Amino acid sequence: MIIMVIRMPKMGGIEAMRRVLCKHKDIPIIIHTAYSHYKEKFMSWAADSYIVKSSDLTELKKTINDLLTKKKSFAI
Repeated sequence: MIIMVIRMPKMGGIEAMRRVLCKHKDIPIIIHTAYSHYKEKFMSWAADSYIVKSSDLTELKKTINDLLTKKKSFAI
């Protein structure tokens, strides 16, 4: 599982996600960012989840748990 931000130096998170998914389509990706407007970008839809950062990590933890549970059910 990869939890990534959108704004990074040198290469943006969307481009990094595209490169990862080209080689490893089965890796779950969560975009965890302070920028809600990137959710409208077409490439961000390739992520398994898009979460706007908050000091409350409940949504992030739940999403991680859900994706790991989903991954396990496919592996069985």
